[in-house]
Amino acid sequence: MRTRSQAVVVALSMVAIQTLVRAQDPPNAPYRKLDDIRISLQRTACFGKCPIYSVTIEGSGRVTYSGVDHVASTGIRETTIGDDDLVKLVNEFLRVHFFDASEEYREMSSISIRPGRTYLAISENVSDNPSTLLSLKLGDRKKTVTLYYNYPAELSALADLIDEVSGAKRWSTTAVP
Repeated sequence: MRTRSQAVVVALSMVAIQTLVRAQDPPNAPYRKLDDIRISLQRTACFGKCPIYSVTIEGSGRVTYSGVDHVASTGIRETTIGDDDLVKLVNEFLRVHFFDASEEYREMSSISIRPGRTYLAISENVSDNPSTLLSLKLGDRKKTVTLYYNYPAELSALADLIDEVSGAKRWSTTAVP
């Protein structure tokens, strides 16, 4: 009896292990090259002294920063990041459902209750904010999202993570007088 019970436990364990292996690396999953990845961040002007720059991260790990105005370093700067950092960024894009995000966030809509059980639709616009453009190319999928006003905090945090992981933060941050 004991031998038969042990055999059942071993067989069930093998099935469980095979299931876990398949979940991690499906046999028919297409392998893609890291070179098919491209991440970019662009921060645009406002009526004040907002930093204006862009940073692009290629699947090879090459980072290109282009500082324009109100940044610590103007001009082109280059560096590299490792594959783990690249994957960390892509996984964060996927975690926040970047491909499902709106194309742009420019206004805030709401309603206001009025007499007689009616409501008024209100659309609020702002005209002095800088824009942040986030882009991801992942294989055949491409998307750019413009953050201007009333956007999800996760997308703003994603832009900050790109600054940090790419190293652009050291070139874009200016000292406060």
